[in-house]
Amino acid sequence: MKEGIYQFAFLPEMLDSPDYISFPAMKEHLYFAFAPDHVLAQEKELYFKDADGFNFLLRSDIGFWDLLCRKKMPASRFLIQTEGIVYTEMIKSTSLPCFTSDLVMERASIDNRISIPILDDEATQTYYLTYKKEYQKKFLPAIEQIKRRKL
Repeated sequence: MKEGIYQFAFLPEMLDSPDYISFPAMKEHLYFAFAPDHVLAQEKELYFKDADGFNFLLRSDIGFWDLLCRKKMPASRFLIQTEGIVYTEMIKSTSLPCFTSDLVMERASIDNRISIPILDDEATQTYYLTYKKEYQKKFLPAIEQIKRRKL
């Protein structure tokens, strides 16, 4: 944004700068996704510690979620997949658990998986819409619509 390439961005933290406006725009909640026969698949809710020690499939391009999962689940091993197609095929062809989120589930479900919300506070991320103050008039209709949505 500073170089003028982007006019706005959704950031995982509020940008504290006099040149920018930043406000909470949406939240994302992380879930475990287990095969139906997994020992934890029948739970209604879980903490990271409850699944620590199990092996998981993990996408390589999930940013801060990657670091969080590794930090909160130090006894787990993660099979890292860099390609989306390979990751999807691994989910279909193995019983290894993986992660998903409410934002992902709005667009597509994971076949043959049971999604269980993670209760740790860190498993919920607020995203902040951030833009240069000079664009406030230009973005006003969209900003007002976003602010009316429930987080």
